Amino acid sequence: RAQAVKQDMLAQAKVYTQVEQMPQLPKANRKYTDQEAVVAAIQRACRYPAEALRNGVQGTVLVGFTVNQQGEVRDIRVEKGLSTDLDEATVAAVKTLPLFRPGQQGGQPVAVRYTVPIRWAIQ
Repeated sequence: RAQAVKQDMLAQAKVYTQVEQMPQLPKANRKYTDQEAVVAAIQRACRYPAEALRNGVQGTVLVGFTVNQQGEVRDIRVEKGLSTDLDEATVAAVKTLPLFRPGQQGGQPVAVRYTVPIRWAIQ
């Protein structure tokens, strides 16, 4: 019994990068893959910082975060930054993501780590 409890706790602590059913945003547009829907939701929430705009800073911020077993976004980290203000704006946009339908492996909700590119371009 103690071994079964320990294995269950390890499974809950494990963070996956690929699972049978990836986390899904509520009301995600089905023409997108789950990851494309996540990137699109973050891009919609991005607000170009005035200083980056003035300085013409453009490029891609690689941001990572975990969707836990409850569908909450946690552990947001800039994996590859561009500038302090664009990095902070990217993290702020990720924080606006709603509760996900959790990822599943073997029919059980699991934590899933995403790393996605967020493109900053002056139009």
